[in-house]
Amino acid sequence: MLYIVALAALAAVAGFMLGEWRLRWAGIAAGVALSLFSAFVLRRMELNAGIGIPAVAAVLAISQAAYLIGLLRGAQDPGTRFAPDQEVDAVPDDNPDDGVSPGRQGQSRHST
Repeated sequence: MLYIVALAALAAVAGFMLGEWRLRWAGIAAGVALSLFSAFVLRRMELNAGIGIPAVAAVLAISQAAYLIGLLRGAQDPGTRFAPDQEVDAVPDDNPDDGVSPGRQGQSRHST
């Protein structure tokens, strides 16, 4: 039982950290690695499939829930990493007309 609690704690910490850092592909890879590691540990404990499969599913569910909590917490934290376009949008623009001359408003930049 202690191993299952330790796996659940590891899943919660890993899921939370990956969610907070917004690492989607790493979260998928961590889920696969966590499920394989959980299966290995539970097999070494000589648990049968009736106990092992629900335990692995619970560990993965805990990991995903922690990922979502980390993702939501990261969205509320002002010190989180932003995408480059979000950083640009956060800077106020000194020129309200965005560099478009008054005679060319409404025209496409690529029209000839």
